Amino acid sequence: VDARTGKELWQYDARLPDGIMPCCDVINRGVALYDDLVIFGTLDAKLVALNKDTGKVVWKKTVADYKAGYSLTSAPLVVNGKLITGVSGGEFGVVGKIEAYNPKNGDLLWTRPTVEGHMGYVWKDGKKVESGISGGEAGKTWPGDL
Repeated sequence: VDARTGKELWQYDARLPDGIMPCCDVINRGVALYDDLVIFGTLDAKLVALNKDTGKVVWKKTVADYKAGYSLTSAPLVVNGKLITGVSGGEFGVVGKIEAYNPKNGDLLWTRPTVEGHMGYVWKDGKKVESGISGGEAGKTWPGDL
């Protein structure tokens, strides 16, 4: 929408697949703006970058499997040229994670689990490299099926 006139410039519509499991209703909590891109997450666990002038898709990446309970509900954030986002779905037993993407093309730069005992990774020269286990031993501070 043109902020001066209120005129609609473009509209983006996407159909969500059957079987999504949103934890908190069908919502989106915002976008990140980077250069000429409007970037947001979807309930079927994708990141989408649109051209700010045309609304056309520049890139789209699958972040996780929505059928396993993953979704993206929070607004991504650009920090030092990296697009930072996390996943939703803890209610369904998913392993939480924070990830950094290249905002220009959607390439994954690093991933870090938020649940202890899972491996984080960085990508160096196109290769996946382990960056250590988060929190040490799995289940140490949250035993059982907590």
